[in-house]
Amino acid sequence: MTAVADLEFPLMDEALEIKRSNEILKDKNTTHFSTYCVPSGRNYARICDGDYQKTAEHIKKVAGEFSDDQVIMYPNHVKALLDGAFYSQLMQMKDGYMDGHDGEWITPPADFEKMMRVFWRNGFQIHVHTNGDLGMKTLLDIVEKLMNESPREKHRTTVEHAGYFTEEQADRIAKLGLLVSAAPYYFYTLADSYSEQGLGTKRAHAMVPMKWLFDRGVTTAFHSDFTMAPSQPLLLAWSAINRVTAEGNCYREDLKVTPYQGMEAITKNAAIIMGTDDIMGTIEGGKLANFTILEQNPLAVEEIAIKDIKIFASVYKGKMYKIE
Repeated sequence: MTAVADLEFPLMDEALEIKRSNEILKDKNTTHFSTYCVPSGRNYARICDGDYQKTAEHIKKVAGEFSDDQVIMYPNHVKALLDGAFYSQLMQMKDGYMDGHDGEWITPPADFEKMMRVFWRNGFQIHVHTNGDLGMKTLLDIVEKLMNESPREKHRTTVEHAGYFTEEQADRIAKLGLLVSAAPYYFYTLADSYSEQGLGTKRAHAMVPMKWLFDRGVTTAFHSDFTMAPSQPLLLAWSAINRVTAEGNCYREDLKVTPYQGMEAITKNAAIIMGTDDIMGTIEGGKLANFTILEQNPLAVEEIAIKDIKIFASVYKGKMYKIE
């Protein structure tokens, strides 16, 4: 990898995480990738006593003081959390769970709307952690309301994770101009168990339906949410291309993406979502010479073998680092 994104910075302790980033991630002799930090809305709001306008201003100030050409903190992006996590089955589902338990709101919808409205009006790109179809509905309803109040042609609101949503919601995602950064590894590790517990067969087999997004022209990237999945981009693409579970089952072949789409999702589309496509994501004159050299062509091997392709080297800012 030549660039990584930290989608909630700081996670717990601003002073400690800034100190460690300065010591490790900004060491150009040992760190051969760039780090892009999306500020945490909830943690910076705590620092600002829950005042979201002050939070937006504080983020801009800290970003300007902290960033250099190796580790960049965005002054105009923010991470916000809506419904619960997919691994704990606390995402908000419209039809509930098989055992009758309820999902959770990390941020109650009324409070979430207030927060989004402030960052929306300040021109931020808002990255929203949401996993269930009820969480998705809530987000889409809020975005639609904000578009009617204060239209933004390229608001670039980004759905982070997108564990389960419906085809009708994919239509709304496209219509409202959202981007999606999805976690395709959910399918590999959870589809079998969630078929029996929690979601049932129909919903579990249709988890992370990325093809619906590609079919509608939605800019879609894949992420690991490390440590929720291995930090291996080819493995993430493989998961969406093959839709094979850990137990070797393949569900909903009609929802597979193509190998080319899988490669776009871990290169070009990821750069678009992070707003860095002017300098990376594709190999073009005038961009940074950042790319990965593979030992085989992922568009030529068998689809099931894509995750096993070995990395020969990475090139970062024009210098090659061979994998030993």
